Amino acid sequence: MGKLNKKTGKKLNTANHDPPDSFNLHGVSARRYQDLFNNASDAIFIRDLKGNITEVNEAAATLTGYKRNELTGMNVSEFLTAESFKLIMKKQKALLEDETASQRYELEIIRKDGVRMNAESRTSLLTYNGRPLGVQCIVRDITERKWVEEELRIAEQNFRNSLDSSPLGIRIVTVKGELLYANQAILDIYGYSSVRELKAVPAKQRYTPKSYAEYQMRKAKRKQGEPLPADYQMSIVRKDGEVRHLEVFRKGVIWGGEIQFQALYQDITERKRAEMALRQSEQFNSSLLTNSPSPILVLNADASIRYVNPALEKLAGFSSAELIGSKPPYPWWMEETREELSQKLMQAIRRGAKKYEFLFRKKNGEQFWVEKIFKTVKVNGEFKYHLVNWVDLTERKRLKANMEFYLSEITKAQEEERRRIAREIHDESIQSLATLALGIDAIARGKEKLSKDVIRRLKGLRAETNSILDALRHFSHELRPGVIDHVGLVPALEILTEELNKENRVKASLEVAGSERRLTPETELALFRIAQEALHNVKKHSRATEAKIRLKFIRSKVKLTASDNGRGFELPDMLSDFAAEGKLGLIGMQERTRLLGGKLLVKSWAGRGTTVVVEVADIQGMKG
Repeated sequence: MGKLNKKTGKKLNTANHDPPDSFNLHGVSARRYQDLFNNASDAIFIRDLKGNITEVNEAAATLTGYKRNELTGMNVSEFLTAESFKLIMKKQKALLEDETASQRYELEIIRKDGVRMNAESRTSLLTYNGRPLGVQCIVRDITERKWVEEELRIAEQNFRNSLDSSPLGIRIVTVKGELLYANQAILDIYGYSSVRELKAVPAKQRYTPKSYAEYQMRKAKRKQGEPLPADYQMSIVRKDGEVRHLEVFRKGVIWGGEIQFQALYQDITERKRAEMALRQSEQFNSSLLTNSPSPILVLNADASIRYVNPALEKLAGFSSAELIGSKPPYPWWMEETREELSQKLMQAIRRGAKKYEFLFRKKNGEQFWVEKIFKTVKVNGEFKYHLVNWVDLTERKRLKANMEFYLSEITKAQEEERRRIAREIHDESIQSLATLALGIDAIARGKEKLSKDVIRRLKGLRAETNSILDALRHFSHELRPGVIDHVGLVPALEILTEELNKENRVKASLEVAGSERRLTPETELALFRIAQEALHNVKKHSRATEAKIRLKFIRSKVKLTASDNGRGFELPDMLSDFAAEGKLGLIGMQERTRLLGGKLLVKSWAGRGTTVVVEVADIQGMKG
């Protein structure tokens, strides 16, 4: 009695038939299949059930570092780690139990030069007349992908640790106001032991009456899609009943494809008390002022230092005796910004209350960021002194840099994943469909053996296969156009405008000025994505009849302009205000431009169209 397939229960044909010379198709189909085999970008190994290689393509030689004739006859154990060889034998056993299955798993290859690399293998069984003859393995190098994943994991963990250990209160909420995350500093500010306990307390109990009314106003604005202030002050009631004053800095970001809002909370209770003490005490000897954790500086009319509190001495590293009576330039000013600082100080003295951010240097040389809040104090119209309050921004700046780095890594990882998926669609799905189409053609050529109905159905299947192929090619191109990696930004933009022209709704054109050249891969990809988003908006929202992309190469920079003659729209004060309305396109452009250190300008007029201008530095152009 013949052997049975353990999974299907069907009888296996184990007759002693001679296997074919190759596993290819016959005639024209065979030649085409062989072309696909030889030209595939992924490594393909054909081996017997003991692991001995019978055939490989050129990509396999490139992957392993061996020549094709060296690989033929080798056992895969010679360039796999022991663990990986054990794994493929285990997987092969499962394949023999279910011949129709295919497998995907990761393994580790040791190249001829000794370098280890990570790879992904897609494996299927090769049979003839029911007999398993060997295994086909399609192998892809995923070393870079694994490295990116690990770097992203480390960046994410570092970012999380940074949030958890920050002395600033940090909250992350959804567009609807749902609390997603609060660090320990937030819990300390409110006096609660856990996020769950904090979320369980009604908002009305967490605010003073005045701040609760302002909270309700912000909530109503959010529901109506109106922009919310980027920073504001509020007063909260702690769990123990104490009232604390906070300053909130709020920013909308795209995270994981969704809009979220991150808010930094600075406890300014002591600063508020210190300001009150200064207003009430001409002698500056209030214990509140002395014990305030907020650095405070008092200046005379001629900008000489009249008083500094201990918090400022501690932050700057200079003693009160070293500072009293000093005039600009103050010892914490950095030499390269002294002129700018002097101008800002004079403006503040003339115009009254102002806020400025500056980078200062401590006595020991360490640098720190400060927000200066400058206020002139008068009593009955008579000048008394200038009050300067410092807010240490160093930690906030560090958090912002970490956040921007993390978002940058996410963007890079997303693009890498797009490239991987696009390549997999092209190399696997499209090639499989092409092979299917060849098989249909081969069957259809035997017309004398087939009925007209069968031939008609085969032609229908061929047409449907071609349609799926076209759709997959278009989708793969949308995910990651290969032309941008191979020949650059300009040809990729030409394809973008040509595709829009094919739809016969918008007349699109590309204009290139200056000395055309290749840019860094990051710059080319970012500019392409911005142009792609701009043309997508033209097609979907603008009702325009014309659109133009203009790329101008200048010696030290490159400028991309996308314009249309559509209906236009009303611009908010800040592009980030679009986040509350779910409009992510322009915010995405802004983020990509920021990651390049460039400038983004958006202009729009009702009935007269929209113009988006991006200008970034060209490092390679500078070197040239």
